[in-house]
Amino acid sequence: MPGMLTRREFILAGSLAVLGACARKPAPPATTTLNDVIANRTQGVQVIWVQVELLSGRTERLPFALIGADGPINGATGRFWIARNRESEALGPYDFRHVGGELGERGLYVGEVSVPEDGLWLLAVEATPPGGATPALGVAQIQAGATNQMPKPGDAAVSVATPTTRKHRGVDPICTRRPPCGMHETSLDDALAAGSPVVLTIGTPRFCQSATCGPVVDVLEGVRDEFPGVTFVHAELLRDDHDDTVAAYAGQRPSDYEGSPIAPAAVAWNVTEEPATYYIGADGTIVERHLSGIDEVDARAAIAALT
Repeated sequence: MPGMLTRREFILAGSLAVLGACARKPAPPATTTLNDVIANRTQGVQVIWVQVELLSGRTERLPFALIGADGPINGATGRFWIARNRESEALGPYDFRHVGGELGERGLYVGEVSVPEDGLWLLAVEATPPGGATPALGVAQIQAGATNQMPKPGDAAVSVATPTTRKHRGVDPICTRRPPCGMHETSLDDALAAGSPVVLTIGTPRFCQSATCGPVVDVLEGVRDEFPGVTFVHAELLRDDHDDTVAAYAGQRPSDYEGSPIAPAAVAWNVTEEPATYYIGADGTIVERHLSGIDEVDARAAIAALT
């Protein structure tokens, strides 16, 4: 019939239409830069990154503190982005949560992020204080990549004897917590040899220099009974609690002070920052590591991954 397409013409027309559609594919959306994120947002929050070391190429816990004009901001909600610089692509947004317990009173928050590569990055945090106040933004610089020789996830745990209630191994007191914690019944080397999951925390509760480290031993002490198949070990950072030892550790070594103020187990683990909490699998491999203050949510999640 006049005006009707033959079968060959119909197929050819359809093919051309498909090719035309492919040629007219919409362009990918423009990259959102950190400048785009910052634009038109009120800036008025101080962001303090409290992590000792952030590894790239893996999902890492990213803790930070939020400070406002009146001090620590507690109970805020919000999100954050990371970027190499203000003109580069902003990765995110990622959610964060307010850390509970004693650390929550210090305005500590935590999120999870995978930083693609080593180097300096910018962390932009948008926080809404409780009560529905106007969101405010803050920006801080963070460093991704190994900065010290402390063991990392994927490494084999260092098998070393740690102080116990039966063998102090030159460390006195073996626990500066008051009252002493219950994580000194088993030496680390024995726990690793037994083939059970292990949680090791190295730090000095009494003399901790960081505003976020003191409660870590308290947190682990509070949850350890929930995990009967896991061995918990605490090792002090310092060899004793004498004033000259504390001074030597703080870089003010008395002229007559001899030896290292660091306890042998902490030396073996190359601990340069505290607290250092390691979650070790039954095969002796380090599964996770926390190098800052934690709460029970952090601890339970990391320990559950071992079991």
